Order: sequence, then C-alpha cells, then structure tokens
Amino acid sequence: MKFLSTPTHLLELYKEIGAHIAEYAGWLSPLWFEGVVPEHLAVREAVGIFDVSHMGRFIITGTDSAQFLDYVTTMDIQGMGYDVARYGYVLNQEGGIKDDVIVYRMDKDKFRLVCNAVNRQKIFNWFKEVAKSFNDVKVEDVTFSSVMFAVQGPKAARTLQKLCKDDLSAIKWYRHIETELAGQRCYLSRTGYTGEDGFEVILIKTPSEIFEYGKRLWKAIYEAGKEYGIKPCGLGARDSLRIEAGLPLYGNELREDITPLEVRGYTFIKFDKGDFIGKQELLNLDKSGLDKVRVGIRMIEQGIPRGGFDILKDDIKIGWISSGTYSPLIKNGIGLGFVQTKYAVFDAPVLVNIRGRKVKAKLSNWPFYDTLKYGRLRASK
Repeated sequence: MKFLSTPTHLLELYKEIGAHIAEYAGWLSPLWFEGVVPEHLAVREAVGIFDVSHMGRFIITGTDSAQFLDYVTTMDIQGMGYDVARYGYVLNQEGGIKDDVIVYRMDKDKFRLVCNAVNRQKIFNWFKEVAKSFNDVKVEDVTFSSVMFAVQGPKAARTLQKLCKDDLSAIKWYRHIETELAGQRCYLSRTGYTGEDGFEVILIKTPSEIFEYGKRLWKAIYEAGKEYGIKPCGLGARDSLRIEAGLPLYGNELREDITPLEVRGYTFIKFDKGDFIGKQELLNLDKSGLDKVRVGIRMIEQGIPRGGFDILKDDIKIGWISSGTYSPLIKNGIGLGFVQTKYAVFDAPVLVNIRGRKVKAKLSNWPFYDTLKYGRLRASK
C-alpha cells in the first residue's frame, strides 16, 4: 500500500530537540532521540514519553453504537461500564484480523476507538460500510484534530500526578477518565504497548489548534518527568519494548490471513456474546485445530532474528520469525514468530536461519524479562 507522508503534528518540535525522523505507515515520526537502547531502558527503569499520534482515533456515537461495535469487534461492548477500555480484534468474514483495537466507553451511546495507523482508512471505510445495516451509528475520524501521547514506565503515574488533580492511583488497568492535565481537558487511560505501567493521553482540538495545544501538553509532561529521568522516546524503542513484552504488531503477527486463535488471543474473544463478524469461522477453526501458533524465540547463540527468517527443527522448516530485535535486558536477540502447532513446546531447541547461518535458539513464552524486576506487575515501582 502506498502512502503520502504526513508529518506527525509536533514534528517541528521533535526536530528541534534532535529527533531522527522516519516514515511509518505514511507518517513522519520520531524513530529515536538519544538512541533506542537508552530510551528502552528509561521506560523499563523510569519513564518515557512517546508521541503515538499516528494511531487512528475515531469517535462512534448513536443509539445503535454499542450494538454496532459488539458486531464488528470480538469484545463484549454492550456490557462495558463508562470508565472501561477493552482490547480486541476487528475481523474479516473468514475470521482473519483486520486490525487490533482498543474501545473506550465514554457514555451510553458514545465510544472512542484507537486503531493502527496503517489500517486507519481501511477500518474507517469498513465501519462506514457495516454501519449501513444499523439505524443510528455515526463514525467520526478525529485523528487529524488530536494528539496522543504514551507516558510509560514505573514512574509514569508519579509524572502525570504532578499535572493532574484526580487521584491517578484510583485508575485501574484498562480504565479511563476525562480529566484536566496541565490545564487542558484530556482523555487519560491506564493502557500501553510496552509491558510497563503507564498511561495514554488523547487531546482533541481543531486541526488549526492542535499543534500549539499539543506542544504545550508535551512540554508540560516532559518537565514534570525530569525529576524521574524521563526521556523522549521514538518508534524504535516502542518496537523493542513491545517485542520484549510479547505484544503483537499489525503487519507482523497480525494480518488478515492470521486469526486471533493462532496469535493466542483467546482472552480477547467473547464467544458467549451475540453474533459478531468472523465468529463462526473461529468456532470452526477451534474445533478442527490449528496448523500454526505464535511463539517467542530466545536466541542461545548471538544473533538477532529478523522478520521472515526461517525457524528450523532438524534442518526442516517448521515456521518463521514475524518480529525480532536486540533485547537491552537480555543482551541478545529475541523474537516472535509462528511454528507448526505440533512443535510449539516452550524451551524446545530450534535453529534460526540468519542469512544462511543456522543459529541456536529456543522457543519461549513471553514476556522475555524477569517479571519480578520489570513490567507492570513488578514487585516494586
């Protein structure tokens, strides 16, 4: 798919502070500032701020909005409380993944939805098409009139608490509020894509206002976090953090020819609700059995498994790498991939074909880090 490059709203600010800029899904965004490794470690050990404004953001309203979202996603939407956010999938008719999304209930007939940048137009068009079967559903794309920041790490709550009168400790994981942050009305959710505790902030203005107000908010968060060693972070660290946490990415682990069952996403599928697009196909697949399943890859010998590399067992290809990176915590390569289901045994030895060199590795569960020392559920923060 060919995209026209769109600068992220605060691109000029990031250039001023030394960001290395790259294109992702049609957006010009910071790839790194100081460097991927120091930014990665800042999030694991303190706090980092990411601009994720490239993500698609929709407001969905109407008396049929809950019923509509129940039908186009795998989550239980109609049973959501007004402070609840839920992660799940938008499927095609064959049960393949069109996108993974987060839905936030704002009111009885009002929802906010965040989708992947690469799929924003596809999902918007799909929703508009499906909405024709409902009497009262309106889908509004607010991506270009809003900014979205992810403040992640064990010191994220302390950083944002300095800017907010609401008690952030009362916001549980996958809960959200509308609040005032540094004097600006924002949507704040305890969510993230790093494996760490953290928050995602959405500020909605008009397209002409969003640069100035977004810049003020970013600077306020950055100043508040200096006490805790905050670092501005780019998409490079976001990718290495999410792989370390075992989180899938659309285009790598998630595709229209891969189902949530193969990704090991059973938790995010509500089979006991009413009908939803792709439901019967998933039930049929669950009954017949899976040919492949997602696994983690931990390198034993030195090497970085990259997307597309073959996974071998006794010199026979049993799967492929979908994402790979260098882990600053493990100090070696890690990855995610898919193998034939019969080979999906954790700690089983395998080989990864790294540019013609067969390198020793083992299948692994995720996250790849010690959960007593790192991650949202660590022993101390």
